[in-house]
Amino acid sequence: MVSRWSRAPSLVERYLWTPLNASAGLADGRTYLGNLDLDPETSMQIALAATRKGDCWYAGVTPFYQNVYHYIQGMPIGRKDMNGQPVLQYVNIDRAELYGAELTGGWEFTDELTLDTTLSYVRGRNMDTGDDLYI
Repeated sequence: MVSRWSRAPSLVERYLWTPLNASAGLADGRTYLGNLDLDPETSMQIALAATRKGDCWYAGVTPFYQNVYHYIQGMPIGRKDMNGQPVLQYVNIDRAELYGAELTGGWEFTDELTLDTTLSYVRGRNMDTGDDLYI
C-alpha cells in the first residue's frame, strides 16, 4: 500500500493556552501551548502486509515507512510549569520519519473462544536534528 494524506492541526494544537482537561488526552503530564501559525502535516507512507492462515490460526506482519512534512510536535519554550518542567509549544518541524512494523496473530480454540494478539514497534526521528520524536 502506498498512500499520501494531509492532517490539519487540531483545535488543541492551535488554541490551547493553559493546562485544562482539553489536553488530558496527551496523558504525559506536560503543559502545552497552542500555536496559531501551524501548517498542516503532509505524509507519504508505504506499507507491505503478509498474512498466513491455517485451519485454526493466523499470523501476519506489516512493516511500514512514513515521511511527514511539517510534523507537529511540542517543543520546549522559555517557561516552566507549576512542576518545574519546561512548557511545550506546538511547532512544525520540517521533516520527520516514522518506521516500524506490526505483528498480528491468533488461535481459535473453539467457536466461542479465540485468542488474538498484536505487537507493534514504531520509531520516529526528527530529520532536522536527528533526535527522536516526542510522540
